Amino acid sequence: MNVTSLPYSVLTALPPKAYRFPQMFRTGYDTPESDKAQYVVGLEHGKDAEYINICANGTWACSHKDGGLTTSYEGIDYHRSTAALLQGFIDSECTIYVNRYDDPKSYEI
Repeated sequence: MNVTSLPYSVLTALPPKAYRFPQMFRTGYDTPESDKAQYVVGLEHGKDAEYINICANGTWACSHKDGGLTTSYEGIDYHRSTAALLQGFIDSECTIYVNRYDDPKSYEI
């Protein structure tokens, strides 16, 4: 577990497949209560989504089935309990795309 978040320079260099392993993104600031709350948020967004997009800087957006869009400033690993949020996305079985700065292609994880 990270005591502090990884710097964006490290996060942006991670291969897209790293996001298949939410435990990599736990921080010392995560708590059982915040994990539970964020997991539910991820699960609900994922079930309501056409897809989730994780941007190159680790922030995420959700394209909803009804045509709506949710964007977030939360960076996976950079903010509290976003590992649990990511686990919720994964458990929802929603399509998840990860983007990298050095590659114009999106990667489905």
